[in-house]
Amino acid sequence: MSLYTLAFREDDEDARVFSPDERLSFAADLMATIGSFDGDALVVLPAGFVIAPSKERRDDWADGLASVSRSAGVALVFGIDVEGAERWG
Repeated sequence: MSLYTLAFREDDEDARVFSPDERLSFAADLMATIGSFDGDALVVLPAGFVIAPSKERRDDWADGLASVSRSAGVALVFGIDVEGAERWG
């Protein structure tokens, strides 16, 4: 199994800050590209990759990522934080 991830260098002072929609679009493109040549791939998105403004938006984004993962034929591990939600201890 091949392992892939997608991270942004947002701590670099010259880096552009990407919106959640841009991040999700990049993740979808990454899965489609990887799926076209690696049938045994696992994509892992890092913690804090996107932060949803609500639980409903989180669920929509999760459904979309899962759908792209299935279509691309790659396994996917991800989590989506919800803005303002309590953190785990």
